[in-house]
Amino acid sequence: MISLLLLSSLLANLVQDTGKATTRPPADGVRMGSADGRWQAQLIGRLQFDVRSFEPAGATPDVFSLRRIRFGTSVTYDNAYTFVLEGEYGTGNAATTTQTVSLVTGYLAFDWFRPSGRLLVGQLRPSFGLENTGSDNLTDFTERSLQFGLLQNLAYDRGIAIVGAPTRLPGLAYSFAVTNGTGTNTEEQSGSAQAIAADGKMVTLRVAQNLAAWLKDPQAVYHVGVSYKKGAAANSPGSPYTAAAIQTEGRGITFFTPQSFNATNGVTATNIDRRLVAWEGSVAKGPIKLQGEYWTAKYRGTREAPTPRSRYDLQLEAGYIELLWMITGERFAGWYQGGQYGRIRPRRDLHAGHSGWGALQAGARYSTFDGSQFDLTGPTNAGRLATAAPTTQPTNRAQAWTAGITWVPNPFTRLVFNYVHTRFETPVVVSGVALAHENALVARAQIDF
Repeated sequence: MISLLLLSSLLANLVQDTGKATTRPPADGVRMGSADGRWQAQLIGRLQFDVRSFEPAGATPDVFSLRRIRFGTSVTYDNAYTFVLEGEYGTGNAATTTQTVSLVTGYLAFDWFRPSGRLLVGQLRPSFGLENTGSDNLTDFTERSLQFGLLQNLAYDRGIAIVGAPTRLPGLAYSFAVTNGTGTNTEEQSGSAQAIAADGKMVTLRVAQNLAAWLKDPQAVYHVGVSYKKGAAANSPGSPYTAAAIQTEGRGITFFTPQSFNATNGVTATNIDRRLVAWEGSVAKGPIKLQGEYWTAKYRGTREAPTPRSRYDLQLEAGYIELLWMITGERFAGWYQGGQYGRIRPRRDLHAGHSGWGALQAGARYSTFDGSQFDLTGPTNAGRLATAAPTTQPTNRAQAWTAGITWVPNPFTRLVFNYVHTRFETPVVVSGVALAHENALVARAQIDF
């Protein structure tokens, strides 16, 4: 660990700060400081209130939902050390009568080399992919595309990360993280020898380049990037591992749920070699943005029993392409920095007694998911789909079309309206209702600071 910290400090000398929303609070907001200026604190928070309606009726209830409600703080000393803490308060659901609070981010940032770089330690969000790396407050639609489910619980993890961009290579950004690989609010477990054998850390690397920086065109973005994530997953009988389950973009039904890779009686399978790769690209010129990604998630292991012994090397694939238009004329290049798009800033905010009406964005997205290597007739605990209620008949392929309007009265407030049509490759049965498709209308009111 000492050698890793020394390596991290050395790499930090070679990079510069990216201003990423995923690793530091927004520049605006509620701030306070000490009289000598050495201590500064900022309150951070968000609220996303959703209204969702589904068709056909009977499979998923129409709901009012607190999608996210978070509150926290960021405290900085001497512009060199920053502590960030943020909790999630919207954790209640239909099966839980007691409201609880869970940690989202809790990390310490060493800013000794700012603006050259930042070293983060704690529970953080490793950068992976373009759509995922951006803040939950700034997504182009109410939800990310179908591919986001491939991350499972790894959007946040505990470990160490470096974020930055080489000063001599304009437009290049990268991040490197070493984490537990066990996900949000979970640390390595020692419940069995097999679980301990999977104690190797997860490595996540992302590299992105804005080619417009080479062309010296500040009005455009020509973004390309790739992300890689690798690590072992414990797969003991006491805690069998399951590949990613996929829910519709409207947050309706979960149409794809694999069977676990192990049984609950006896050691019947090896741990899982888990690898994810993401390819990303985006072109923005003026008020128009075209963006797309393609992700794969691979699971390798061996089922030892029942006989015959079965080795598996299975893959999930997902991707999307989207087109966005700032109707009010704002330019996407104006809020692109460090390998990602940031906060929309209207040319004229909406204020009482003023003529501004904020910014208006229209967009459309097509996304697809392919889990055809898992099916209902696959080998037990080695590539079979599960049929657990309420989804008693899943499917392994789906396509989704999303259309949306986003109104941004000011940089910290949004009203979003989405229509999502999801078509399933084969009919899905949920709560006794057979579905060939799902239609969802989603409206969101959001504020953050």
